[in-house]
Amino acid sequence: MHAQLQVIVSRWDGLIALIRQQFEQVLYEAWGAVAPLVADIDLDLTPLTRAWGAVDHQLRMHVDRVSDGWDRISDEFSDVDHVPDGFVYREGCKRDAANRELELRHTQFTRTIMARAAEQMRTRAVSRDTAGHLCPHCRGILAVCGTVIIQVRSVRCGCGVDVVVEPADGWRTFAANGARLLAEKAALPHYEAMLRAELAIRQYRERRDVPVELLVAYEQAARDHWTKVFEGEASYVPELRPHVQAKIAMHMKEPHRLLRNYWQWRQRAVAR
Repeated sequence: MHAQLQVIVSRWDGLIALIRQQFEQVLYEAWGAVAPLVADIDLDLTPLTRAWGAVDHQLRMHVDRVSDGWDRISDEFSDVDHVPDGFVYREGCKRDAANRELELRHTQFTRTIMARAAEQMRTRAVSRDTAGHLCPHCRGILAVCGTVIIQVRSVRCGCGVDVVVEPADGWRTFAANGARLLAEKAALPHYEAMLRAELAIRQYRERRDVPVELLVAYEQAARDHWTKVFEGEASYVPELRPHVQAKIAMHMKEPHRLLRNYWQWRQRAVAR
């Protein structure tokens, strides 16, 4: 590599590494700051989401720093003579890759901290609502404890009496706000695979050069992610189970919209 280019590339790589290190520090500091809020979560996530919102702002700032850094670096490349064909494009791809990794690291921390809060919410909801599910005849605890109920249902008590059970406020709140957060945390590996595959696809200069295997991997990662999210949510809220496949199909529209831009994918889809 041209010595002048090597100097610029080293400076560019160093800037990316520095920004990632600094954002990592921001994430760990924020984690420590919100930990007491997680411990105190009852049925309201608002204080936590507001506090964590400052990290969202930090993400945007660090992404902008990477992009601004690339603007300066690309200007330096333009002053170098005889730059190999495609060299600047490949270096520019580092900007998108670095920003994607910042976004993914942010998502890892966000989904983990929110899932911890959701689990706390679930525990508090179950504890609070258990006393409300008593048989009016024998005063025994009905066998619905620990199950999220969002619709009125009939439950047979151990004494043989059928009792109409209505959703309690705690379980209703968890069903609306906490179940999805736990499912999203469980789906995190598939989410990461989906976004990394999408980036790899977009970084090809020519669509015809994208390997069909990469397109297949992206489609599978997207399907795995949304399947894990909606099946996981339904495992906490059984009433949602009939709608799982429809939700997966709806969220797969965007990945398929991207994939249809590639003749390799269309050809494979027709062959199937």
